[in-house]
Amino acid sequence: MITIRAARPGDSQAVAQVITESWHDNTADPTHIARVIRDTARVTLLAEQDRAVLGFVDSFLTLAADGTPRWEVDLLGVRPAARGRQIARQLVSAAVEAGRAQGAMLARALIRRDNPASQRVFAACGFSELAQRQILYLADGAAGPRQHITHGCWLLPVVTLTYRGLWIEGAPARSDFAAARAIVEWGGWDVAGAVLPANSTAIEAASSAGFQAANEYAWWTRALTADAEPAPPSGHRRDG
Repeated sequence: MITIRAARPGDSQAVAQVITESWHDNTADPTHIARVIRDTARVTLLAEQDRAVLGFVDSFLTLAADGTPRWEVDLLGVRPAARGRQIARQLVSAAVEAGRAQGAMLARALIRRDNPASQRVFAACGFSELAQRQILYLADGAAGPRQHITHGCWLLPVVTLTYRGLWIEGAPARSDFAAARAIVEWGGWDVAGAVLPANSTAIEAASSAGFQAANEYAWWTRALTADAEPAPPSGHRRDG
């Protein structure tokens, strides 16, 4: 029987192993993961059977520009040997309920457009894809002067299981992208990132500030209001 439970700092090595197996990412740091799991502003959930960790999902709260609390379903992984058992769907469903308990009004996930398995899992858990194509732009830190953020742009500091950095949201100008890189450098963080619509005028500003396009994504969202009804199960899964 598979059990979904909250992660503890002592689970960090197992979570790092899932990350390594899922994405062939050997940079997962158990010490960092343990520190993140201790953060009470987020929820990291594990799928476990016979004391073996089969998968995890990590979620946390952010605020939109209008103050709407959002639940970010940030990272979801299932060990390859455990796939095909609807574990990913169980984890996402549990993460959604955790977000509702935290008072979030909206849950969202950023999913690569070439990842149909992940798309099926989130659809089965009541999420809907926003039609607009998005491109993720990333940059590391760079020395520069302190600058004010322009009206209509805001920077969100985030700490995930795999990195520390800044999300750039709103309608950023070139100076905002440069400011984000300077803050990342000053803070010793890992990365600055922006998810921009494919037709956004901010793309040129991001590129001129040294940001590089990563992959194409789409936002998937689900309302968490009391009267929002989840979609019926469809038998699909993220983890293949």
